Amino acid sequence: MYSYCCVADWIGTLSFCVSLMCAPLSVGFMRSLDSTYGYRARGLLGIGVLTVSCIGSSFVQQPEWLFLTHSLLYGIGSSLTYMASSLVIGDHFPKEHKYHVLATSSLLCGYPLGACLFLYIKRTELHCVPKNTQGSTCCSLART
Repeated sequence: MYSYCCVADWIGTLSFCVSLMCAPLSVGFMRSLDSTYGYRARGLLGIGVLTVSCIGSSFVQQPEWLFLTHSLLYGIGSSLTYMASSLVIGDHFPKEHKYHVLATSSLLCGYPLGACLFLYIKRTELHCVPKNTQGSTCCSLART
């Protein structure tokens, strides 16, 4: 049987996978909507999905439901938010603009750099505590 730490790592990793796999669907969804409200409303929709995901994940006890609330919902919400920002930059800096490459490169590098930074912060905030008397461990948030 796998430990809870392994399951939690997969759930966190799958949220990034779902986010990037939903990117074409998010772009298609955003471009198909009427442009009356702009990308701000679409980004706020993604933030709303992220909020529901994080609040729902805080009440979940089983990893199977955590997969639904964190991996799927969080991935969809972050995809909507990330694609809204990328479409704004693409519209604001057309290909002929002298800073087009710098703006789009900064956006594309920010997501993986932020993920690496978040993983480092998460690692420093987590510590392993004994789960049972057999010596297996499970990672939990350090409570101070």
